[in-house]
Amino acid sequence: MSGLREKQKAERKLLIRETALRMFKEKGYKSVKVDDIAAEVGMSVPTLFKYYSSKHELLCEFISDYDPEPIIEKFKSQIDMERDDPVNIICELEWRIAYEELTSCSPSLWREMMPSLLFGQVEALPEAYIKSNEALIRSLVSFFEEMKAHGHFASHIDLEVAARYMNDFAHMQMIRLTRTEPLDWKSHREQVHQVLRMMYEGMKP
Repeated sequence: MSGLREKQKAERKLLIRETALRMFKEKGYKSVKVDDIAAEVGMSVPTLFKYYSSKHELLCEFISDYDPEPIIEKFKSQIDMERDDPVNIICELEWRIAYEELTSCSPSLWREMMPSLLFGQVEALPEAYIKSNEALIRSLVSFFEEMKAHGHFASHIDLEVAARYMNDFAHMQMIRLTRTEPLDWKSHREQVHQVLRMMYEGMKP
């Protein structure tokens, strides 16, 4: 019986998740209330809160589906790590990751998520975001290790620190990019390239 209960609980949680994400996409995050989600799935608000602690936590479930590894692996197969300009490599990778994120989740929803994800207390961050972000950090560290092996980073550089700084910088740029629609990708790429060029000059051998 416990196995059946766990299965039913997982199914209800998935139903809440999929319903909320659909409603956010269709109506916009601010227009959807927790009461609306509860009514749509046929349960009370207190029952819904047994599965998700807040509407914001539900919003962050968008991130749980995101896997950066295929993007990075495909990108690695398309560049010449030995000869390509290292700043151009990092800028292009940032753009590809940002583009994928904004394709899977609308700019308006990212506008809602980013401030709390970047400036909120770590212990209050949704589990889905923490797992996804740590996976991205690990992928960036691995990518930077390859760049370092090709002589693009000085030997003393802590690659995990570099990856986390890059991740925070990309979040800040995401906030800037999603302020207005349509998205100004040209300005975004120029800004990222300018800042990363300045940052890299202090890290190269």
